[in-house]
Parts: sequence; C-alpha cells; structure tokens
Amino acid sequence: MKKIILIAGCLAFCAMSTNVYAQNDDHSTLQHVEKGVKKGAHEVKKGVKRGAHEVAQQSSELKADATHHELETKMGPHGEDVFVDDNGRYFYVDQKGHNVYLKKSALRNKAKDKK
Repeated sequence: MKKIILIAGCLAFCAMSTNVYAQNDDHSTLQHVEKGVKKGAHEVKKGVKRGAHEVAQQSSELKADATHHELETKMGPHGEDVFVDDNGRYFYVDQKGHNVYLKKSALRNKAKDKK
C-alpha cells in the first residue's frame, strides 16, 4: 500500500511541475506575440502617415502648378520649386503639403544647364 501511495504521489508531483512549465512558456510566447503585434501596428501607422504626407505634397504641388505661376529661374532654400500667388507672394510646398511663404531675399538662383 505504501508503494502505491508513493508512486501516485510521485506521478502527481511530476504532473504538476510539467503544467507549471507549460504555463510559463505560453505566457512568454503571448508576450512576444503581443510585442510583435504592437510593433507591426506602429510601423503600419508610420507608413500610412508617410503616404498621406506624400499625397498631400503632390496634390498641393499640382494645385500650385495649375493656379499659380512657377518661377523658372528661382528655387527655394533647399532646391524646391517656387511659385508666385495672386498677391505676388513667393512660396514653395513642403513635404507635408503646406505652403511655406518666403521673402524675396530667401530665393536662390537655379543653376543653368550647360550643354
């Protein structure tokens, strides 16, 4: 009788310790998956924002091309295309699609093509 109780006790002890390790593995795997999902969601959000800025910039430039006069001989401080609005103010379109107005002194001459 003592042997049966001893064997049953050992089996119960082994069964409990196995379950504890399995729960720890599941928990760490779950944390790893949650971390990956959060990182992926953050990257998708950044990509959508970058794409929206690109679309806004292109649409603003197209609108400026259609409604305003582009200066062929001048460029912005960082090489941007410069436009003149109806009031004679100079501006360029930044990366987010906003019009950035410039003083006449901030304009730079474009390099002439040497052929």
